Amino acid sequence: MKILNKVLTLTALTVGMAAVSAQDYELTFSNKTSTNIVDYTKTKTEGASKSASKFSGISNKAEAELLSERVDIGAMAEFTFSPVQTTEEALSETDHDGFSFELSDYDYYIEFRPIHQITLGYRSAVYAWGSYLPVWDDNLAGANFTTSEGLSVVVRPIDDLRIGAGFEPSTFGLDKKQNEDEEKVEKLKPIINLGADYNFQNLVKAGFALRNVAGSWNYNEEDDDFEERKLGFGAFVEADPIEGLVLNLGFAHNDYDGIGFALIDNLDLFSLQGENIATLGASFEQGPLTLALDTAFNFKADGETDGDAFYDTYIGASVGFNVTEDINVSLTGIFGIDRDSANTDKADTYIGVNPSASFTFAEHHEVGVGFQFEKAGDYSAFNFPIYYKYSF
Repeated sequence: MKILNKVLTLTALTVGMAAVSAQDYELTFSNKTSTNIVDYTKTKTEGASKSASKFSGISNKAEAELLSERVDIGAMAEFTFSPVQTTEEALSETDHDGFSFELSDYDYYIEFRPIHQITLGYRSAVYAWGSYLPVWDDNLAGANFTTSEGLSVVVRPIDDLRIGAGFEPSTFGLDKKQNEDEEKVEKLKPIINLGADYNFQNLVKAGFALRNVAGSWNYNEEDDDFEERKLGFGAFVEADPIEGLVLNLGFAHNDYDGIGFALIDNLDLFSLQGENIATLGASFEQGPLTLALDTAFNFKADGETDGDAFYDTYIGASVGFNVTEDINVSLTGIFGIDRDSANTDKADTYIGVNPSASFTFAEHHEVGVGFQFEKAGDYSAFNFPIYYKYSF
């Protein structure tokens, strides 16, 4: 499987670079160096209150995109220098000296348009209109009607209509002799996603996604385990009733990624997952002022889903203001609420606050500072994010 993915990647990049070299193109690039300076965590375990603070590490994230009439190529790589000691080890006063330097995250994609109406892609996710949550700053995974891991095709029979499909070959090439659970290996099938969306005169946009149409057990390389993936469905609507106002409404069934809404979450405690999730996002821009609000709601509170819902409701709100053309200040608030259920304990209400400011200078340079604080019951944490970003 790894060999197959590498062959596909090298082939796609080679063809893409050859096609771009023969055309006019636009190149964008950014490099962001950031740190949270110190991560402070306080919690209670076995009736005793414990706290710990440690250097948060430094990360460097580089992104580049090469855009042309026929081919688009994008890549991202993030390297992190951080202490080997985890937050759990720091709280338990377990010594674990040293630092690590690693590739902590990466992504890339390529799109090729043989004709205007058709786009062929590799690792090119396409999300239905209406699935974006502006405070969370991401799209719901259940709205992706192509794929972020495999091959995709998007057809535009008319300019405002997109019809897409994605195919992930990641389930092929597994050696049954290397896996103990052969029964599940037999159930492996390719992951196939389908969907479409339509833009009606930039006033209303609507779309849907059908995910994992084949239905199968999915092999997770990172965890070296199998996950059952049932048919997923999502429906989404975006409305732009007046200038500057955008409203997004969505519903997803069997969205296995959920929403990790916490600002810090050093202990991996806070997320919203569920069999049926409804989302609402709203943003408004008027002059120097920007307002945003989004929420997600899990219909089941009993945790009887794949990936139990630790929280059932997420709410995010933010306000931003451009003091000058180069200076921006903002304030973000996050809430996580859990409901009573017969099968799971009710989680403490989560509250997160993030004031921040950024300054742009010499056109290509930006620096930012902030403060993040979150609390849920006996747990609390804070840090001080700062960054420098260069872009063109």
